Amino acid sequence: VQDAVLAFLDEQGYEAIRVRDVSAADAPDNLIAFIANAQGLVLITHDRHFRRLSRLLVGEQRRAFESGAGTILLQLRETRSVERLRAEWRRILFLHEDAQLSGVRFHCRITESGLSLTTNARIDDEG
Repeated sequence: VQDAVLAFLDEQGYEAIRVRDVSAADAPDNLIAFIANAQGLVLITHDRHFRRLSRLLVGEQRRAFESGAGTILLQLRETRSVERLRAEWRRILFLHEDAQLSGVRFHCRITESGLSLTTNARIDDEG
């Protein structure tokens, strides 16, 4: 994401870590997702492929990934990212907290005109 997104997160009191600062420039998506999950970080990206990563995992690894902090997918022009984040920020925080309290993975998709939330089934209910 753009440096402006990092600056916005900093303004809001959140630490933002760039992928390029913690991994190789050509690091595969599954490694990036693993690092974010292991650190309990919400991954903010324009890359819609991150949502599909849980399908590549099985058993305990899949449950651990699905119970991780989550992702925010920015499905819009990069130049509008900060504007849309700012407009939806309070809602994002509420939905993230609700997902954590409910024990589900947070996946938020922000578009030019809206916001949608997708969660997995409750981790406790998977048997």
